[in-house]
Amino acid sequence: MEKKKKSAEAGFKYFIFGAFSSALMLYGISLVYGLTGSLLFSDATFIEGVRKAQEFPLFLGFILILSGFLFKIASVPFHEWTPDVYEAAPYPIAALFSIAPKAGAMAVLFKFSYTFFKISPFHYNWKVMIAAFAILSLTVGNFAALFQKNAKRMLAYSSIAHTGFILLGLFALNQLAVKALMFYLLILLLMNFAAFLLVEKLAGYTGSDDISGFNGAGRKLPFIGTLAVIIMISMTGLPPTAGFYAKFFVFSALWESYQSSGVTINLVILMAGLLNTVLALFYYLRIPYYLFFRKAENNNLILTSTISASDIFVSLLSIPLLVLFFKPDWLINLVETFLN
Repeated sequence: MEKKKKSAEAGFKYFIFGAFSSALMLYGISLVYGLTGSLLFSDATFIEGVRKAQEFPLFLGFILILSGFLFKIASVPFHEWTPDVYEAAPYPIAALFSIAPKAGAMAVLFKFSYTFFKISPFHYNWKVMIAAFAILSLTVGNFAALFQKNAKRMLAYSSIAHTGFILLGLFALNQLAVKALMFYLLILLLMNFAAFLLVEKLAGYTGSDDISGFNGAGRKLPFIGTLAVIIMISMTGLPPTAGFYAKFFVFSALWESYQSSGVTINLVILMAGLLNTVLALFYYLRIPYYLFFRKAENNNLILTSTISASDIFVSLLSIPLLVLFFKPDWLINLVETFLN
């Protein structure tokens, strides 16, 4: 009964937030259309309309459109639905929610922003706003994840922090940033699915999805414990995993943006991203710590000497995280082929 109540509450919260953000976005679209006479970014009518429109109503319209995108990617301050929905949803659905809407919304948002930045009369203010949402998402997501006892809620808040990293790439908005974002999203797809399925496995073995319930499970289930170490190190962004390159390329794009522009805020944002990466260490590595360095308090741990099909699937998601550290050019070449 309690689980059904949580699911209903999470579904209702997602519906309300979704309806509100969609209403804001639709109003913003109608406002921009009324000011420009077109919604085709490459259309001469749209470009000329943007240049001739009054600045404040046009800026308001684009802020409202941006709000809809921020909800889809679970960015602060449109993130409140995320932990409750992730906790109440089945693990595969939560894994899907953690990346699929982000990938789709970011593709559209990148196209929207890239076109708008080139013709916008308030280019700098727009970029500063993206930077603010990025830093807020990173900071709120990481600090909230630090205090979570439930593994699913921790991953939910960490996904908000990942949104911040994606927005950092959007802020850089150079050629390297496009490749970095594609690479990051593909690696995030592997990491998030692997992380949620791993937590599902641990919850099945221990009878709890609280992190403290995983005490000592890694020593009794070494295969699952080893996968947990690989996945969590990659989520943190440490070598020898592909998560390291995912964050490294985003930071490289920011550094290139700073060098080409010389604007101090670019360097400040880069440093903020680096500090937040360090902060993520303290909650991602908590799961391996509990698995291997805490004494088991759960006598109901279900032991198994066989490797199940789901174990193999998690392995198939985890192995590329190691391989792509040594051969990142494989994925980079694929990204470049897609972009060309």
